[in-house]
Amino acid sequence: MDYNQPLSKHSLDLNLSDRVWFRYSTFYEKTVLQADSNTKLTSLPGLAVLSGGAEFLFFFMTIAIAVMSLVLQETMQPIPAFVTCVSCYLCVFVIKRIVIYNKFGFGRKWVMSISKDSLEIDRLAIEGKASKVMQIAKDDIQEIIFNYTFHGRSGHIVNEKTANLHACEIHQKSGDVVTLDSMRVGLFDVLYLLKFHEYPLLFRSTTSSGAGNIVILIMRLISLSAIISALVMLAFNLKS
Repeated sequence: MDYNQPLSKHSLDLNLSDRVWFRYSTFYEKTVLQADSNTKLTSLPGLAVLSGGAEFLFFFMTIAIAVMSLVLQETMQPIPAFVTCVSCYLCVFVIKRIVIYNKFGFGRKWVMSISKDSLEIDRLAIEGKASKVMQIAKDDIQEIIFNYTFHGRSGHIVNEKTANLHACEIHQKSGDVVTLDSMRVGLFDVLYLLKFHEYPLLFRSTTSSGAGNIVILIMRLISLSAIISALVMLAFNLKS
């Protein structure tokens, strides 16, 4: 397969046994699907994302606690400083968990069903505001576009590429566009099932529409690193 594809929409001759595209799919190299299968997908564990504003607020609160730890170590005894920092972080963590559970519920939930005739999508699996479960007949779909890029490693022996999927847009003949939330729905499973049931697929070689989720993940990693560093610093002060 030619990996140097244009940024404009294009088709790809994918094979369901292609490791480059489907190694991360639940259905890769498994014979569990039939032509009349109606496959239900569940949410991705641990990746529930709030709105950009809410994520930034919790990021700011965590960074503020990390900065506060620098002040506490100078103004308080080691044990009270450590307990205060841990208590503040636990409060932020618990509040965020409550907000996430109120929005998405506990555990893995149904997010989407795919069959040869139609798609059924939970409202929380759709980017933007959706008031109810959405059903889209296959005959009403003009095209389904996946944004993707490749990453890989190369050397004297190894030269392997793997596809990354960043977004999935369902374009209906009515002109409406439904974009799946890639932090709730496993796009590799979606692509596999859509290819299996012969939906009209097109592709764009771009990270567009996926950058926002990448930023949120980076923010989470930064805040986690900051609070761990702060707690480790205060813990070392307990020994002094």
